[in-house]
Amino acid sequence: MLEPFAPLTGVVVRLNRKVFLLLVPILLVSIVFLGANTPQVHAVTGNWIIAAQPTQQCITLGLCRAGSPAVTFPSGQGGASLVQMNVTGGFTGTITLSTVVTPSTGLTVACNPSSVAIGPANGASTCSYTSTAPAAYSVVITGTNGTASGTHSVTVPVTVVSFTLGVAPSTTSFNSGTQGAATVTLVNSGINETVALSASSVPASGLTVDFADFVIGATTATAINGTTPVASTITIAAVHGFTGAVALSDTVPQGLTCSAISPASITTAGTATLSCSSVKRQAFSVPITGTSGVLTRTVIAAFNFTIGAEYNIVATSPAAVNAGISASSTITVSAVNGFTGVVVLDDTVPAGLTCGAITPATITGSGSATVSCSAATGGNTFTLGIRGNATRLIHVAPAFFTVNGAPTVALNAKIATSASSAVRFSSSSPNVYNVTITGTPPTGPTFSINTIVNVQGYTISPSPNSFTSYPCLCHVGCGRYSDFFHGSHPWNTGSRERHDCCNRKLASDWWHDESCCWRSCPGYR
Repeated sequence: MLEPFAPLTGVVVRLNRKVFLLLVPILLVSIVFLGANTPQVHAVTGNWIIAAQPTQQCITLGLCRAGSPAVTFPSGQGGASLVQMNVTGGFTGTITLSTVVTPSTGLTVACNPSSVAIGPANGASTCSYTSTAPAAYSVVITGTNGTASGTHSVTVPVTVVSFTLGVAPSTTSFNSGTQGAATVTLVNSGINETVALSASSVPASGLTVDFADFVIGATTATAINGTTPVASTITIAAVHGFTGAVALSDTVPQGLTCSAISPASITTAGTATLSCSSVKRQAFSVPITGTSGVLTRTVIAAFNFTIGAEYNIVATSPAAVNAGISASSTITVSAVNGFTGVVVLDDTVPAGLTCGAITPATITGSGSATVSCSAATGGNTFTLGIRGNATRLIHVAPAFFTVNGAPTVALNAKIATSASSAVRFSSSSPNVYNVTITGTPPTGPTFSINTIVNVQGYTISPSPNSFTSYPCLCHVGCGRYSDFFHGSHPWNTGSRERHDCCNRKLASDWWHDESCCWRSCPGYR
C-alpha cells in the first residue's frame, strides 16, 4: 500500500535536524557572549546590597527612629551610622567606602573600616559624624568593588541641632473633663537659645494643648529680732498667656510666727505679702507654694532676724509688653537697724532679654534704682535676678519681665544647661492621643519629641451618688440591680447585689469593668 505522505515527512525531519545542528554553535556562542557582557547576573558573579541605620544609643535617647536611616545629634556631641553590606547570589569581594556631604562644609564623616571584605559572610562599618554647625546635611555613603557587581549607595539625612527637648512624664493620664500636665525641658549645646514651642496631636481633634504656666518669686525680709513683723513680697507672673487663679500656701517652721498670706489667691499675675516675726536671732526659710489646677510652683521666702545693721531689697515686675518694647523695674533698698552702708547693684540677665545698666549702680543706706529691659522675641516671661552686695551682705530679688507672643523657651548657656516649660492638656473626649511637641529656633533645624496623653473615660462629680463614666456609663445612677438581668447573675454572690451602672454595654466594643461600681457607687460592697 502506498504512503504518499511518508517521503515528505521524512524530508521535514531531516531538515529540522540540519537546522538544529546549525543553531547549536550559534546558541552556545551567544550564551558565552551575553554572560560576559551582562552585569549583575547573580548566578555568575553574585551581588551585594548596602544599607544604613542609626546606633541603638541614638534610638534609645529618642534622637533617632528605628527603621529610618536618619541620624540626629546635638552640636559638638557627634553621631554615627551602622553601615551594613549584605551578600546576595554568592558574591565575594572587598567593598571600599567613600562619602559625599551636602553642604560640603560643617560636617565631618569618617567610616571605620573604610574597606570591608564580604562573602560568604556579610560585612559592616561604622560611619561617624562630628559637627559644631547646626544644620541639615545629606551624606551619601557609596561602596565600590571594581567588578561587574557595580556600585551601590545609601543616603543618610544627618541633622545637627543646637538643642534637644525632653518631656516628663512620657505618658500623661487624666480623667475626661479635667486636665493633665507635663514638663518640657530644653537642653542646649552651649549656645544661647530662644526656641519657639508648638504642639500637634493625633487624632487632631479632641485634645487641647497649651504651654500656659506661671512663675513665683519671693523676696528676703530682714529685721531686728523681736516682735515686730517683717514682710516678704510674693510675686506671681504669667507665662505663655496664663490666666488662672493661683492659690498660695506656706509651711512655717518652728520659731517663726507668721500671719496668713494676703491675699491668699492671685489671678493671672500680682503680688502678695507674708509677714513674720521671731524672738530668735537666726534665719528662717519658708516654702511658699502656688497651685493652679495641675500646676504647682514653689519658692523660698527667707526671713533673717539680726541685731546688727542690715538692709532689704525688692524689685517690681512691670506689666507685659510686646516684643521690642522696653519695660522698667524699680529696685528699692531699705535700711534696717540704722544701716548706712553702700549697696552695689548688679543683675543676671537671662537669654532672650536685653537690659540696660542699673541706674544708679549703687545706693547708700536707703534708696531706689531702675533697670529697663526688652526682648526681640516674645512669648516668654523672663526672670531678671537683681543682687545687692554691701560688704558681704548679699541679698537677691527677682523681677519678672513678660513679653507677649507665641510660647518660647529661652536659655542662657552661661547660666544654665537647661530650661523648662509646662505643657497642659485638657479634654472631654476619652482617647489615647499621640502629641508631638516641636521646638523651632531662630535659625537651624527644628527638634520634635513625642508624648502620649491618655484621657480616661470616667469622671466623678462632687455628689457621691452622681456618676458619669466612659466606658463605664451609668444610665440610671447607682440603683440596685433591677430589670437589666433577669434572675441570678454570676457576679452576684451572697448578699452582694449587682448595680445597674455596671450592667450596660456601650455602642463600642468595650465592656464595663466591675470596678466601675466600686468607683461610682460607694454603697456597692
